[in-house]
Amino acid sequence: MSKPKKVILSNGQVVWETRHREAGRGSREIRRRFATSKQAQDFLDDFRLQKRNVSQGFLQAGRFEDTTFEMEAQYWLEDLRLRVSPGHYERVTGIIEQFNKSFGTLRPNQITTEFLTRLQRRLKMTTVPARKSSMRNATVNRWTEAIGAVLNFSASQKRIPYNPVAGFRKLPDNSPEMLFWDEKEACSFLCWVNSKYTVPSNQNPYRARQYYVVYLLALNTAMRAGEIWGLKPLDLFFNENGVGDTLFIRRQINMTTNEYAPLKGGVSSDKDKSRHVPCPQELRKELGALIRDNRIRADDPLFQTTAGSFIHHEAFRDRFERDLANWGGRRIRFHDLRHTAATLMLAKGVDVKTVSEILGHENLSTTMSYVHLLGDRIKQVSRSYCIVPSQIQRPKLHLVTNP
Repeated sequence: MSKPKKVILSNGQVVWETRHREAGRGSREIRRRFATSKQAQDFLDDFRLQKRNVSQGFLQAGRFEDTTFEMEAQYWLEDLRLRVSPGHYERVTGIIEQFNKSFGTLRPNQITTEFLTRLQRRLKMTTVPARKSSMRNATVNRWTEAIGAVLNFSASQKRIPYNPVAGFRKLPDNSPEMLFWDEKEACSFLCWVNSKYTVPSNQNPYRARQYYVVYLLALNTAMRAGEIWGLKPLDLFFNENGVGDTLFIRRQINMTTNEYAPLKGGVSSDKDKSRHVPCPQELRKELGALIRDNRIRADDPLFQTTAGSFIHHEAFRDRFERDLANWGGRRIRFHDLRHTAATLMLAKGVDVKTVSEILGHENLSTTMSYVHLLGDRIKQVSRSYCIVPSQIQRPKLHLVTNP
């Protein structure tokens, strides 16, 4: 097994080539080419490590010719089911099933870094109908990560001699920036939608009002979209005096299957992910009127289509885009209403741990990203805001509503 060798192709491109035997002396020689010397060296180091592990474990690695990618993927998925949440398992299974339709019969060593690079380009050219734009880098990376995980697991289990995509580089992360409104913007938007959805329709005076309630709910509870669509009247916990009202979040709508599903997060299906979120008095009033005037039963979806089923997020997102355009303020995503609620809670003085529990974060470090978002604004407050003993008040959750 030689060191990576610099090669200049006929078109002038410089690559780094490695040569090694598939299973020792006398076996087939394999040549691989990489864009950088580091990628080539990483591949050789990984191959040497796997080969040493095989020899030290007194186990004979399987041959590439004895299996297919589809067989290895099934073996990996059986193990993965025990280690991740049902939602994550479902997403990965969907990727593998789509890949297997075209490439499942390939031998694992036919899936190389060059193969995955071509797949990257193909996926990036794919238009996502819901977004009417190309697939995001993060989505493409989920595909290549799943494929690489299958081959890496098979190599670690000695089912194949080595991982043929070791050293493959993902695309740079171009995830959308986390945006949020300040309190003035949030109140302005709520004021506008409150006015728009106050006018009753001739057919159903309160059906249109539910759209205002969705916005009010999102900006006061920081709930995810799937959790909002999964709400039912039986999830509302109202006290007689209106103090301490909460919503019990225990399910969500899976955006892929459009079915009820466990909450996001966790590595075990039997781990309780339910939580309570605050329900201020004005939100309680709106929810109560919505249930009463539409005669929604306890186990029915709280927010409904005219057919009585829960609202599909794709359809509502189009409405949200139209409302933003007609309102005229700064454009953000619907998910950014959750970011807005979280940052406003922190800006109002709610402690990070409480906000983390409301958001349903497993790790406090995730919630801290909202603190970083506030960065410069917090610094500005420190120059103009000071609390003296006579002014100290206990921090409260404030309802974000129209002025």
